[in-house]
Amino acid sequence: MTSPSGTGSAQTVSHTLTSVVNIAANSRFYVGIRQNSSTNVGFGFQNEIPVRSKSFFYSYPDTSNTWTDFSAAGANYKLDIAPMTGGKVIVTSSTGTTFARYTSLDLALAQVGVLHTGAIKVLINESHTLTTSATIGNSNFTSCKIFPTAAVTLTANALAGNVILLNGADNVTIDGRLNGVDVIGNGNSLSITSTNVGSGVRVVQVQNGSQNFTIRNVNITIPSPVTAATYGRCVNIAQSTATAQGGQDNATVKYCNLSGGDRTLQTFGSSNVSPGPGIVANYNTVIFGNKVKMLLRSVSFLVLT
Repeated sequence: MTSPSGTGSAQTVSHTLTSVVNIAANSRFYVGIRQNSSTNVGFGFQNEIPVRSKSFFYSYPDTSNTWTDFSAAGANYKLDIAPMTGGKVIVTSSTGTTFARYTSLDLALAQVGVLHTGAIKVLINESHTLTTSATIGNSNFTSCKIFPTAAVTLTANALAGNVILLNGADNVTIDGRLNGVDVIGNGNSLSITSTNVGSGVRVVQVQNGSQNFTIRNVNITIPSPVTAATYGRCVNIAQSTATAQGGQDNATVKYCNLSGGDRTLQTFGSSNVSPGPGIVANYNTVIFGNKVKMLLRSVSFLVLT
């Protein structure tokens, strides 16, 4: 990576890595800068007394391959280098565009099965607000795992419909555990909230033959109805519109904290699908270890097939 030629004034230059750099925990990584012209390069410095050893090095002249430790040279300052290591959402995949940063989850999921194919990971790095439904509308990939890398909250107050939609999308996992890692004590780090009281709110909606999916360890909170059963749903395993799509089979919802809504957690098959008359059932639904809270009704509405 090479910066542009100097202009005599300060320039801001960003270099984006096109592939994931894996840095092991408690290990070192290095950023090297070399002057490759006769024009002197200006850097930002920070005082550090004493400067850490084996951290900052320089070479002179610019053609030299000998690097001197700042600490050994008595230079009590360090280069001010701050690599940007993330975006709000990062998507990696085994084929297609293998790495990309996005400013929101909806923009990221729109490219699942489009730019990104094969085995896909969607890393949610920062809390943010969703104003558009985050939708996966195809199965042009092997698998897709969505998980947080920190304790994050997705806020969707403006959405009167689906917040996350799986529409004919197979083999998707929404795993709210930190980094999606299966270790003891790794609890719920992904929260999704909405204050929208619309009856059409579906925080996670699954429909049109989406199969082999898992929703786990996610905290979902929406308003609870007080006098009328007209509010939304936290998780809605919904219907198919055509018999060829099949049902929402092999669904798992576990270890989620679900609060609010008219029907907090619902699953039901489809009737009168095209070409009708016909019935499409949702087979092999597993609901386990969830905490479900409703204020108007004592239980969630479940029709299991």
